[in-house]
Amino acid sequence: LDEIYQDEKFPDPKYKENRLNTILIGTDCHETRENCHCTTYGVEPYPVINADAILVHLDGNLLITVKTPKGEELIRQCGLKVPVGKPLPEMLELAEARRSATRAMLKQQNQYLPDYASTGDLIRDSGHEIWEKHAQTCVSCGACATICPTCTCFLLIDRPDFDKVRQLDACQYPGFEKIAAGGDPLNKKPVRFKNRYMCKYVWKPERFSATACTGCGRCIDSCIGNINKNKIFIEMMQSLKNS
Repeated sequence: LDEIYQDEKFPDPKYKENRLNTILIGTDCHETRENCHCTTYGVEPYPVINADAILVHLDGNLLITVKTPKGEELIRQCGLKVPVGKPLPEMLELAEARRSATRAMLKQQNQYLPDYASTGDLIRDSGHEIWEKHAQTCVSCGACATICPTCTCFLLIDRPDFDKVRQLDACQYPGFEKIAAGGDPLNKKPVRFKNRYMCKYVWKPERFSATACTGCGRCIDSCIGNINKNKIFIEMMQSLKNS
């Protein structure tokens, strides 16, 4: 989000203001959900970058790692009322052991899922048929986009007295790219359906260094049409191997 909203040529002043007033606290994942696949895309199931402080729950103890001055100030202001001391070596070993165990679970769980770059190649080279097939149960509700932590599209709505309201927008909504003259390159549902994945895996990687899909799986969890993008990508890969 920083890379997009704080672009040197087109910075977003409101986002910058909110970002400066935001403290990010990360926590480890010690278990996986059915659709988690972060490690497949090079994202760890624990904080590595961006967090101001990291909290790890270890059998009744809380391991706190402060990463930035913001994090230091937060801990100081909290005025902890419980005994605080340096972590014991066995606590650090336990934390690392659980991280390794979570990574192993994710690797096993997603052993057939292609990585981020390979997925982009599959989508770029895909034909229309697979999108027509899997878009049949899509109801264009936009849940996949609105719950996504990396989607950035929004509308500016004008209100009286020149007040503007920013509202989240989703590429799966009908009329997302409709223009005043009536043209709409995404008027057909299968085209809109493919457009979302082209954005995540092809277009954004071409322009930005950050991964445009974190592998959280929330788009799969929230889809009322029971569309599982991971199964689509595995199907694409299998079709390529069989061709």
